Amino acid sequence: MNNDFYPPKTYGISPDNPVHVAGESEVNKYLNRLITKDGQSLSWNRMGTAFAGSKRDPVYIYGGDVNNTGKRYWVYIKADAVTTSSRPPVGLLLTADQPDSNIDKPIRYCKKCGARMLEGGSFCNRCGSKYEEKQTCIKCGREIVPGSLYCHYCGTKIDNTDEPLKDEIKHSKTNRTVPTNKVEKTILGVIGVVVLALFIANQMPGNNSGQTPGETTVSKSVETTPESKASTETEPPKKETRKIPLRMSNGQNVKTCGYRGTCPFKVNAGTGSNYYIMMKYLGPPRTSTENRISKSGVSGVWKSDFSFYVEGGKSTEKDVPIGRYEMYYACGDEFYGHDDLFGEGSRAYKADTVLEFYASRDSYNGHEISLYPVPGGNLETDIIDVSELPVLD
Repeated sequence: MNNDFYPPKTYGISPDNPVHVAGESEVNKYLNRLITKDGQSLSWNRMGTAFAGSKRDPVYIYGGDVNNTGKRYWVYIKADAVTTSSRPPVGLLLTADQPDSNIDKPIRYCKKCGARMLEGGSFCNRCGSKYEEKQTCIKCGREIVPGSLYCHYCGTKIDNTDEPLKDEIKHSKTNRTVPTNKVEKTILGVIGVVVLALFIANQMPGNNSGQTPGETTVSKSVETTPESKASTETEPPKKETRKIPLRMSNGQNVKTCGYRGTCPFKVNAGTGSNYYIMMKYLGPPRTSTENRISKSGVSGVWKSDFSFYVEGGKSTEKDVPIGRYEMYYACGDEFYGHDDLFGEGSRAYKADTVLEFYASRDSYNGHEISLYPVPGGNLETDIIDVSELPVLD
């Protein structure tokens, strides 16, 4: 059988048109010879098995990652030939023989964000965290004894397998008996505190009424020469402003919604960063026994989006108005507000899952989200540019 006569358009990238090699012992050698068309090497791992025609004819599926790019190629291989094919799969090139690869080495995952670590790398190419051989708790971040089943600091269950770690989303619900004035009283109390604080601040000596929150004014002395003394004496000192971080409390609202919150929403934040959660309203849920109503109880068009701050390593619970939402979040160290986020070091993400909050006959239904890697987690998040974060209404 001539292994080079196969339809070229799908060769090696379809289970119905796999690459044929001379036995399983030749698979690694063949994969080691594959490079990208721009000359980059690949790190291969076996991802699964497919079947073409008969279940007695397995086709092996391999994924090849390009170092430092995050790009992956897929190759289908069947180890049933007398001689190994001399043709590369579509999209790749076949070079001379290379030494045996470390294809069977265990896959490493970042303990902070759950991304797969590139072979030979010491830092995560997603969050920049350094790869540590020591074992740490995925929730509290403290070092634990390798092989522990539970963290002896916070009690979190420890997964000791090599499975990928992901964020997690779980369904939650509360009884439908909700005090109708709970939200209104809270908001009125917060408004009263803010008004009182502003009044006191304005009465304090030395208050600069032209200064905006989150900024401080610094005076700079200007050196003068005899020639410029006359002109500088009439000029006021130059001033520059620099942003200062806001003092935020865990769970503090930044953008508020005009509708009454009824459905439970709990966010568990990982250690190492603080989080700014943004919820973009998409529309009503697919099914719900109630519609959302305004906080005042008066019909009309009110602001539908909201956002809040979560301190790293802590949890916060919110009552969310009925509806479907996209969840975005940014993380970093010091928070400067909705516009500046965490400054130049801000990192932004978007959850792939649309969150649905609705009422059923006997409960309000929402979600609990863990923003740290959890074994078997089911919440996919995409890294986005800060400019892609939504404008909140």
